[in-house]
Amino acid sequence: MARRSLKIVGITCVYNEARKYLKEVLIEKSKLCDKIIVLGDSPTDETKEICEKFSKVEYRETKERLFNTHQWLLKELALKYASYKKPDWILAFDADELFEKRVNRKVLEELAFKGHNSYYFRFVHLWDDREHIRVDRGWDKLYKVIFYKFQPDQEQKFAKKALHCGLAPLYAHQKPRPEVSGYIVKHLGYMKPEDRKKKFLRYNRFDSSGFYKPKWWYNSIIEKGKIIPFEENYGYQDDQMRQSKRS
Repeated sequence: MARRSLKIVGITCVYNEARKYLKEVLIEKSKLCDKIIVLGDSPTDETKEICEKFSKVEYRETKERLFNTHQWLLKELALKYASYKKPDWILAFDADELFEKRVNRKVLEELAFKGHNSYYFRFVHLWDDREHIRVDRGWDKLYKVIFYKFQPDQEQKFAKKALHCGLAPLYAHQKPRPEVSGYIVKHLGYMKPEDRKKKFLRYNRFDSSGFYKPKWWYNSIIEKGKIIPFEENYGYQDDQMRQSKRS
């Protein structure tokens, strides 16, 4: 029996990403998604102009910044706009994230038709360049739910956290538990020293007490860590073993 068609809608919330990785990310995600909702968090650069060059992108914008103080509301608004497109699955991402080279549309469709409702992807943090990653003090083996079946009958709510509220709504993290996809996301947000410093200062400004993340983690952003060469299949066998043990 032939599979029915699958509609994947991508969602991302952005601020001033025009001079960073936004174009590169949208080129990649346009190959994976049928439609992409980009919610601009009151950007002041050329973010809108870049988004309007992509036929699959629908750009929306908030009147005031929410990311640093009401992040969950921003994510919920983006998901609301995505719901208007009647998606089967949602692919959530940030504007500094790229998949490893094995991930393509066929891979996402295969995951969607396996019978699970959501998937963890393993995140690696590129460090100083695109050939190295950081692996000490919790920087290794970070997993996030970013691909999930859209369930309109569920409450479309995120964890009510000003920061670090995740990329998927609460129901995507609950029973049945998300499965490990076996694939990797490359995070470029900490790659450049100047970006690490900006993140360190921002987190200490908006979470000075370490309420959402421990202070040691914020401090580790600008501390020297263990850096190793990165290969595209890094950690894949480890994920496969974890998945087989849970089956």
